[in-house]
Amino acid sequence: MPYSLIVIIAVTALTLYYVFASEAARLSKALVVGVLGFCLVCRFGLHQFPLLTLFLMVGLGIFISIYRICVLARYSDGQE
Repeated sequence: MPYSLIVIIAVTALTLYYVFASEAARLSKALVVGVLGFCLVCRFGLHQFPLLTLFLMVGLGIFISIYRICVLARYSDGQE
């Protein structure tokens, strides 16, 4: 099983959460979708820069995870 498939599925799920369930700015959502689209095109369409694509996806997943942790911490503290 290719381990990059796990990263692709996880980052796609996190991106869907970020775009449809978060209250982030539209520009930020567009940037995240653009980075994911670039990664998927490079991974499946062009077959160039596979390591760069993997690092971008991992970075995107870390960014969305940190965003979610910060938002959940803000709501648990009572700040809205």
